[in-house]
Amino acid sequence: MDDSSQRSPRSISTKSKVIGLIVVLGVVTAFAIWMPAYPEKRSLPTEISSVPPENSTNSEMTEVNEPEKELELPQEPVAPDQLSKEQIDAIVVGTWHSQYYGERHLIVREDQTATIYYQANMMARMFVGSHLRIEYSWRYDPEKKQVIFTITGGGPESGLDYVKKTWGDDLRQTVESICVSDMYLADLDGKTKHHWSRLTEIPEKVMAVFEK
Repeated sequence: MDDSSQRSPRSISTKSKVIGLIVVLGVVTAFAIWMPAYPEKRSLPTEISSVPPENSTNSEMTEVNEPEKELELPQEPVAPDQLSKEQIDAIVVGTWHSQYYGERHLIVREDQTATIYYQANMMARMFVGSHLRIEYSWRYDPEKKQVIFTITGGGPESGLDYVKKTWGDDLRQTVESICVSDMYLADLDGKTKHHWSRLTEIPEKVMAVFEK
């Protein structure tokens, strides 16, 4: 007889189970290789912030200082008691021109220094020479409403000595009215007046005299 015919039903059943198990494992392995993995589920936040994104951003920004507001300066002459010291200081800084026994050109700087370039007329030349440069420090006294110019240097020396002996080292003048284009000052005697007009710059022909 053939050996197959002599096999018992039990041995056939066991072999079938083994073959079936191999087939199942093969299918599972193929499915795992060829099918894409499912993406991980993201967990939802437990709380939702009530603060809008732009608000949270603004809270993290550092505070930025606003630029200082520009001083309002009068366009027409006004009395000094209508202005603050800061306003008058801002007006005084610049280049000015005046007539006083000749031509005077004045430069006033923010660092509290000033320079006068003086070209004397025929009468004044007998005392200070044809031209004179005077260096000053300056400040404004709001209580007395005075601009104070203190001599710090200049030349020629002979003309400078005459000015010091006649008026002293400090030249004090009362501010009667002032604006961005004009300064009206007066000596302490109240009689001698000085009108200064603003210039954009000192003419080159004037500076050429002092550069020789």
